[in-house]
Amino acid sequence: MIKKFAICVFLLIMAAGCSRCILMRSEYYDITGSALTPKPDDAVIEIFELGQEIKRPCAEIGAIKVMAQHGTTKEAFNNEIIKRAKAAGADAVVDVEYVEDAENKRALCGKLFATKRNMTALGKAIVFTDKNKNE
Repeated sequence: MIKKFAICVFLLIMAAGCSRCILMRSEYYDITGSALTPKPDDAVIEIFELGQEIKRPCAEIGAIKVMAQHGTTKEAFNNEIIKRAKAAGADAVVDVEYVEDAENKRALCGKLFATKRNMTALGKAIVFTDKNKNE
């Protein structure tokens, strides 16, 4: 009986180590303290990568962080960034950078089995402060 239990526990641990622990998770951190109206589904949200120039006056309203497993496409990251930005009421996301967490400190997902790496996209949600938003 104990042997069967030990085998079951071992198989459960192996399954946890081999499974995909993070499919995709995103977070938004508000820095203004004021809630903005979410953007409609058909709103166009611009994404500016780190170093790209923004030619309109803007104000930062928060930060967006998207985490996913290694190998997730840039398009998938951008779709999740846009989803979060729309919910926050942002017009664009700037200073977006895509980084790899090679150490992966999540227990059972990388630290214990050393088999997983995560990717993270970070950016700043902004609103344009000029009146003409159709440039």
